[in-house]
Amino acid sequence: MTPPPGTTVAVTPSTMTLPAGGTAKFTVTVQRTDAAYREYAFGALTWTDLRGHAVRSPIAVRPVALTGPGEITGTGAAGHAAIDLLSGFGGTVTAHPYGLAASTEHAQNLVGSTAAFLPTVPGISPAVFSFEFTLPPATKLARLATYDADVAPGTDLDLYVYQNGELVGRSDGTTSDEEVPLTGGSGVFQVYVVQFALPPRLNEQLVKAHLFVVGAPLTGNLTVTPKTRPVAPGDTLHFDVNWQGLAPDKRYLGMIEFGDGSAARAWTTEAIGPQPPTIP
Repeated sequence: MTPPPGTTVAVTPSTMTLPAGGTAKFTVTVQRTDAAYREYAFGALTWTDLRGHAVRSPIAVRPVALTGPGEITGTGAAGHAAIDLLSGFGGTVTAHPYGLAASTEHAQNLVGSTAAFLPTVPGISPAVFSFEFTLPPATKLARLATYDADVAPGTDLDLYVYQNGELVGRSDGTTSDEEVPLTGGSGVFQVYVVQFALPPRLNEQLVKAHLFVVGAPLTGNLTVTPKTRPVAPGDTLHFDVNWQGLAPDKRYLGMIEFGDGSAARAWTTEAIGPQPPTIP
């Protein structure tokens, strides 16, 4: 047995009796001691018999302090949702909200469609528009997005994002629900919005790209309870998330940052959409 550095490993059962061609099950339990969070550590488990045979199985682990949903969604001017986390440590968990930040809309009327946009040589055309924006150093979370709900059914939009002339993000699926997280830090970015395809008998439409920038200070429209709570390894933690005071026709983005008292260990984003239309 060679445990991954910074862990202990237990195998149950530790001995097994197998007939020729037989099978058996065993459980491997890995417990972190001081291994670095979010970094892989490697070890191995070796089974041997009295005849000198050996079977080696590699072990790869990546310890995390907290795990939970990457994103929760909601709609409307006010609402609530739940976040459940699983803890991998003992101590105190803190919850800190950022946002919610309303999107900045960049819109232009695009004519026709194009499959000729070259990401290596970007340029504008009647079916492509571009804009620039600057992310400040205090940015905690940033995202670019387009939505099916903003355009005619059957439209296919694509997003391409550049920084200092280098392509740093793209989203070019087969619909208009496209999203590019901006993880490259602060600075000036340039975006190209491409109308790749249109539905039959439609030649032009207004196209919107949404830019979300979440940072300090908190806007106060997003709260989480409890703010702190004690925890033991293996605990499931329940947090209530509430949003209020939003414009019902806008889109918002926020984030809850969960920490262990010394560093952030997990993040859950909150994407809030417009109030759904009332059906008579």
